Amino acid sequence: TAENGIYVLCYCYETATQKCDQLEQFKAGAGTFIFVGPNRLPPMDSMLGQSFQVNNIFGTRLTDEDKVMLLPQCGVPHGHPVLDSLNATFDFANSRFNFGILREEDGFLAKDYQLCWCQPADGRFGGPVLRCDEPEHFLAHIGTVRLICSFRFVDLDGHGHCRQCPLMIQTAGGTRGEECVIAVDLFVLAFSWLTLMTLFFLAIFGSFRCSRHGVMKLHGMPRKVEDICNERDHLLITTCGFHNLIKMKRHPIPVFLRGTGHFLLDSKPEKPIQLYVMPVNELILEIVDQDGQPVSIQADSSMGQLEVPFLRTLIHSGLPNCKFPLLLQLLLLLAGSLALGIYLLPSPEELIIYVLLALALALLGLLLWKQLIRNSTSLSRRLKAYASYHAKDDKRKTKASARGKDRGIRVWKILDLYEHFQSHIRNRNMYYLDPNIVRPLTAGVKLSFSELIGPDQVEWFVSHWWGTSVATYCSALKRHAYEVKVKESGGGDTFASAMAKGDQSWSNTTYWICTFSNNQYKIAEELGGGEHTESSFYKALHSDGLKGTCMILDEMTMPLMRSWCLFELLQTIELEEKSQEEMRPFGGLLFCTSVGVLNYGSSTVEMSMKIGERLLTLSLRDAQATTDKDKKMIADLVQSSRGSFDEIDTTLRVHIRDALKACHQQVNTDFTSLFGRLPQDEGTKIESAVNL
Repeated sequence: TAENGIYVLCYCYETATQKCDQLEQFKAGAGTFIFVGPNRLPPMDSMLGQSFQVNNIFGTRLTDEDKVMLLPQCGVPHGHPVLDSLNATFDFANSRFNFGILREEDGFLAKDYQLCWCQPADGRFGGPVLRCDEPEHFLAHIGTVRLICSFRFVDLDGHGHCRQCPLMIQTAGGTRGEECVIAVDLFVLAFSWLTLMTLFFLAIFGSFRCSRHGVMKLHGMPRKVEDICNERDHLLITTCGFHNLIKMKRHPIPVFLRGTGHFLLDSKPEKPIQLYVMPVNELILEIVDQDGQPVSIQADSSMGQLEVPFLRTLIHSGLPNCKFPLLLQLLLLLAGSLALGIYLLPSPEELIIYVLLALALALLGLLLWKQLIRNSTSLSRRLKAYASYHAKDDKRKTKASARGKDRGIRVWKILDLYEHFQSHIRNRNMYYLDPNIVRPLTAGVKLSFSELIGPDQVEWFVSHWWGTSVATYCSALKRHAYEVKVKESGGGDTFASAMAKGDQSWSNTTYWICTFSNNQYKIAEELGGGEHTESSFYKALHSDGLKGTCMILDEMTMPLMRSWCLFELLQTIELEEKSQEEMRPFGGLLFCTSVGVLNYGSSTVEMSMKIGERLLTLSLRDAQATTDKDKKMIADLVQSSRGSFDEIDTTLRVHIRDALKACHQQVNTDFTSLFGRLPQDEGTKIESAVNL
């Protein structure tokens, strides 16, 4: 147990009185003793599987041939050929012994070993010859080394054999490192690994979809369209929830729109329409051209979805609130997941469980995201509310009926529809109303809207242009319905006064309107298949009990530029002539505006003048139709019935002239009445109406 160093040999002569059993008795110097060897070292630990070095070796007369071995006990071999031959030579320059990597597969166990020293000797001074190549030569104990199991391995049975902890969040613990305990740092890393994998899968599943549009194709996750509208010469798309598209200057994003109901926007397998958008904010995109400039398309919709091509999705989209491309996000998430996975070293079972758990969490997150955040548009919720309300209303019982006279719709039902969807309809027209509201409501029954909410026998036929705003329709029909009731009853309040009093006697007036009375899922059948007498328009116009035709006009008289409105005009004129011959009442053609009926003199002077001036130069031969076939059929009917377009133009001008006369007369009457109620100059008296 003595330390190495230089010692003095002391001599004591034993006598009867001196037994030489006390240190103080050894007083005579007998020479010098040099104890060769390294200093004793404090206990050391080393992990199996790692390089083991013994540093800071100092001692007496050390040479670069000195060696050390790890033995169960100094001088006692392991009984293992590899271990019994493993030693380390002294690195004199760095004062260390380097064993290299100690491996369990080489025979080392997780237990305590003695560090034993040996210095080769050639026997020149009569001593033994030592080559220091056998365990028996290593007799000097200079320290103790404890080998411990490597990361996440532990000697559970105490026999020195390391076994991996069952969970990747466990490591060796306990007083001697012989227990598997949960490590907080490993738990945090494992949770982070699961989070990164979940985000990676969420980014994949939330950003891409494989769908079939003619051919199977991978593209960006569709974004639901909340609204499409024109604002200040910009065509804007509002998405349902954040669109998560990243704006890059001078780089518009190519997209495809589907299901918007607008022919200029919708892509179909046989006719894809590639559009370009630029993000305005987190919810709004602007449709632009390839150079990023505003487009001149006029469109309105509150449905459909927007798709971004696969490669552009990688560049222009990303996870919420991330302003760098999805491709970079995916690479970072994947790199982080791989790095943590390599560090944590999960077992195959743990790897499978974690991957499946991350997949499940990603799918659950995507489901919740869709259900709670991007579940439905505001219009779809309004449609469901209207359908639910309709189902409980006894006054709106669905009933299939034949085309023609039995598909009238009460005006209060039209106004109720407009009121329910007014926030979406706004100043939009029938081109918006039909695909966005009428068709979705009737999709389940494949009937006309009038059949869906309970049809009635038609009283008035409505001739109109689909481009007229729905608000104008409702105002015109409301004014017409009231004024007809007043005319039939022989008197009544003014329209404003009646509305203020809550008069609803007019609300049951029924109309045939193609948007509501035609089955929009059987348009070819409704148009008669090329035979005008089989069309629903003809059947409704020639039905018993029809009181007349309401032509809804604005100041541009756009209905008279449509071929089917021309057809309705022609049929109405023929019905007028026939009713005159048969001496039966028929209201004929009434020109209806949002401020009143021209024929009843209730329209404004400004509106009446604009309509009259417009008809002076308008020719019905310029009317257009959606198909050339319909246009030719109607043009041939005009030629065969009236002889020429000039004839029907003249007839139309006669009708508008008579209507304007009624307006003129009513204005004169109103001014005469007004002047009669105003103070008069003394000695004067208004004797005749003022002619304007």
